Amino acid sequence: MTSPSGEASACPRCSVICLTYNHAAYSAAAIASVAEQTYPNIEIIVVDDGSTDGNADIVEAALKSCGRPYKFLRQENTGNIAMNMNRGIAAATGDYMSMFSLDDLLLPDCIATKMELLIADPKLVFVANTCNMEVDGAGRVTDPLYKSGLYELEIATAEALLELEFEHIGLLYMQGVVISAHVVRAIKGYDEDLKGDDLIIRTKIFRHMQAHPELGFCLLHRPGVQYRKHSENIHRNSWRQVKLALEWRDRFFPDRSMPHLWRVWVVRALKTSIAEGDMDTVTTMTSEHSEISEVYNGYRGSWKFWRNMAKNKIRQLFARA
Repeated sequence: MTSPSGEASACPRCSVICLTYNHAAYSAAAIASVAEQTYPNIEIIVVDDGSTDGNADIVEAALKSCGRPYKFLRQENTGNIAMNMNRGIAAATGDYMSMFSLDDLLLPDCIATKMELLIADPKLVFVANTCNMEVDGAGRVTDPLYKSGLYELEIATAEALLELEFEHIGLLYMQGVVISAHVVRAIKGYDEDLKGDDLIIRTKIFRHMQAHPELGFCLLHRPGVQYRKHSENIHRNSWRQVKLALEWRDRFFPDRSMPHLWRVWVVRALKTSIAEGDMDTVTTMTSEHSEISEVYNGYRGSWKFWRNMAKNKIRQLFARA
């Protein structure tokens, strides 16, 4: 573990909290992208959630040679992202925090551009990018400017952020966002009983800022992270997205109906399950959640439903031939 230089000690510390699980193919490059940030005072916290692919050894070697202060927390697998993030938060010593996953890459000035703003204005507590780059598993750029729902919008209040969060069910990636450690601890970090980790923490932060209007935020309309899309990305599970959005709404917006986008997600998940002949999942989801059942009944009344059912039957016939 290295000590900060004189230049670093003169600046507020930013703790970059990194989660990793079976990222052996990506973690060394990800740690290098954090270590090579242009901001001088960075602490790297890594929580390995019981990797089985040799990732933990790769992470340990990368940290030992990174030249930054670090803490490496190895544990048995929990599968609980929120719990693992909270463990990293508890270990962090910085005045500011940034959340990161070791299958992605920080662009070189990701932290510095945000810390410059935060240092200049003590009332700022949250600085985020409204767009990012996307890369594939091999690191090839597939989208140089992936825009979030906030891209090029001028948002003045936390209330407006909350409303957009509700309508979009997720405004931006939390990767590379820099947040006041005081705020993270004031909201008690992540909710460990819910699965929508980024969605939950953003909503809690925005609600805290709404309750404390003296606190400010800043949105940067430029990329800060290379987000890697690969086959293991958790967010690709359509039914998981549908369920976590329901849990989120029930906790934070219990008096509101689900937004239109969520209904689009349900139809997409239904189409996928029907195409795969997985009617058991459809039956389970519609029996457990009345709002999913409502969307399903509406979809069943459409010609698209019967077309997809017919296609599925044809596939089954050919599969048996």
